[in-house]
Amino acid sequence: MDDKDARSAGVQAVEAGLTSGLTALAFSSLGVLAANKFWPAFRNGLNVSGKTALVVTPFFFYFFLDAEHAINDSRQERFEKLRSSRKA
Repeated sequence: MDDKDARSAGVQAVEAGLTSGLTALAFSSLGVLAANKFWPAFRNGLNVSGKTALVVTPFFFYFFLDAEHAINDSRQERFEKLRSSRKA
């Protein structure tokens, strides 16, 4: 794998991770905001740090999950290309 392919795989992984991570961040933020506004037990039961964790954890989960899948897809494509070039 040359540097260009490695950078391309990295960029694709970051883009895939950010896309899904930011989507998860938006939904988790809205969920925590709604729970904080309309549910007194939630508002009084968690401190700021707990609420922050509930907001950012889905972002990191989906970021790393989709980034890893994008890297794996890139590796599989590279392997298929290498295998088909050896058959020819």
